[in-house]
Amino acid sequence: MADAENQPFNPGSWREERTADAPQATPEQSGDDKPKRGKPWKRIIFGLLILGVVIFGAADCVFGICGPSEEEKAEERRKGFHCLSSYDGSHFDFKYEVQQSLNDPDSFEHVETRITPVLPNGSHLMEMDFRGRNAFGALVLNTAKARVWNDDCEAELFSIE
Repeated sequence: MADAENQPFNPGSWREERTADAPQATPEQSGDDKPKRGKPWKRIIFGLLILGVVIFGAADCVFGICGPSEEEKAEERRKGFHCLSSYDGSHFDFKYEVQQSLNDPDSFEHVETRITPVLPNGSHLMEMDFRGRNAFGALVLNTAKARVWNDDCEAELFSIE
């Protein structure tokens, strides 16, 4: 014991002594002789299920079931959404016309565009909220109004407030 007190402490030696004395498990006890995989029939059924979903989904789109119906397309035209961008909901020509009329066209930022359903004369009323710099350099919120024709989506600017 006197020799152990004079030797420097080695933390690894304590672990080596402890693991050397511990009983070792046999392969039968640890269960390492069996591969740890699921049943192959489960993977086959899962693969066939995924394949069926993909084929069924593709078949719907091939036969035209996944697209909008004619009634949905007509309703979209009546509401005027066919004239607006699917990206940010703006009307491209109207947005460009308003942007070019600003003191600082580079400061233009589209906020929101609203459109009414088609009117009896075949047009829609449209309002667009946007931000832009005024003559004093302050960024202000403005509204522009226009009429949009339903058949060709042509916009006529009314006012910028």
